[in-house]
Amino acid sequence: ILIADTSNKITIGSTDGTLDTPNVISGNTSHGVSITAASTGSVTIAENYIGINGAANAALANGGDGVNITSSGGVTFGVASSSSTLNLIGGNTGDGIDVTSNADTIGIYSSSIGVNNATDLGNGGDGIIVQGSPTAVVTIGNGTTGQNVVSGNAGYGVKIAAGNSHIVKGNSIGTNKAANGAVANDLGGVNVTGGSSTTIGGTGSGDGNTIGGHVGANDADITVGSSASGVGIYGNYIG
Repeated sequence: ILIADTSNKITIGSTDGTLDTPNVISGNTSHGVSITAASTGSVTIAENYIGINGAANAALANGGDGVNITSSGGVTFGVASSSSTLNLIGGNTGDGIDVTSNADTIGIYSSSIGVNNATDLGNGGDGIIVQGSPTAVVTIGNGTTGQNVVSGNAGYGVKIAAGNSHIVKGNSIGTNKAANGAVANDLGGVNVTGGSSTTIGGTGSGDGNTIGGHVGANDADITVGSSASGVGIYGNYIG
């Protein structure tokens, strides 16, 4: 799916709160979903299988990222108020979700990225990466609802390389959906290499992430690089 022209109020899937009749966006030579329109606003991506088969038990890879956003006024994955899994994004050759260029106002909620319950369906890159996006504000998870599971990916679960004021809260990273067993990301959990004022967790009920399962010598649950500033880490369950 390519969204390349100025458009508004595009919904890929449905927001009825179930995953009973999903789109299967898989097996393509490039990205599963690509959003490139500079003025595109109000895109909702919910109730989709992206990069996996219709039975949701094996990869059917797209040749690029699951979802690639290079320019957009706003994209919402899933539903912030839902605790159900409303997207399964896994098995892609590249990243699960790649936010880059001048994309802004991205909300990622109620999605499983690289895993389905306890089944490893990892993407070939990072689960979620935010890069090259000085205007991007990305919220990953919503605390007590809108939780994501970001596990099983060949890169990091979440990588923040640029931008300001991103929030990562209420998610399970490196675990199964029940957060009681490991489905590790190969390089680590959350890696903040750039940008400023990223918040991991929070002080409100349900804001803490569960981040664990990363056991290699260099596979930390949270890594903060020297180019990142103002990173806050609060209320998480780590390890």
